[in-house]
Amino acid sequence: MDNLDLSVLRMAAGWRAEARGVVLGTITRTWGSAPRPVGSLVAVRDDGLIAGSVSGGCIEDDLIAQLRAGSLTLACPTPLRYGVGAEEARRFGLPCGGTLELMLEPLGPQHNAGDYEAWMSSIDHIRATPGFEGWSWPDPEMTLEQNLGDLQQHAKEFAERSGFTYTVLESGGGRVIGCVYIYPSKSAEGVADVRSWV
Repeated sequence: MDNLDLSVLRMAAGWRAEARGVVLGTITRTWGSAPRPVGSLVAVRDDGLIAGSVSGGCIEDDLIAQLRAGSLTLACPTPLRYGVGAEEARRFGLPCGGTLELMLEPLGPQHNAGDYEAWMSSIDHIRATPGFEGWSWPDPEMTLEQNLGDLQQHAKEFAERSGFTYTVLESGGGRVIGCVYIYPSKSAEGVADVRSWV
């Protein structure tokens, strides 16, 4: 991941910490020539502010237009394909007839119910997963409201760059199937502990 993409993630996390609506776009596939590689990111704030780049600007302009039209109010990850035909490729500035697929992901507490359901139905599995053995988490008594507070804390830590938590979503469906946690090690300075469950 290049520095531009890291700055996009930091910006998006900061906006979320301010309780702003954010949609994150990630290039998931390209065909032919494309201005940015797979994995490139763009974040669109609820007022149309953009961080990052997935094209020469035309796709970003289209995302802002969709936001203003109300069509970026997403409940789950949604793929968009740009440049399918030669005319659209020219319209969106994709050289040589290139095509790219952009996965749009709304960021924020919309994952609360899915996250809660995923770990509540997997408590024994999670506690048996390497890195979680002997932990009292997940707590089967935790409420949906407490889980939301937990997700908000993770978003705050992400914005502060003190820890990074990622939701793992099922490909194509957007169902929460796991989580990845990256936090500073408590036993060694300059080392990160990475734990995940799926």
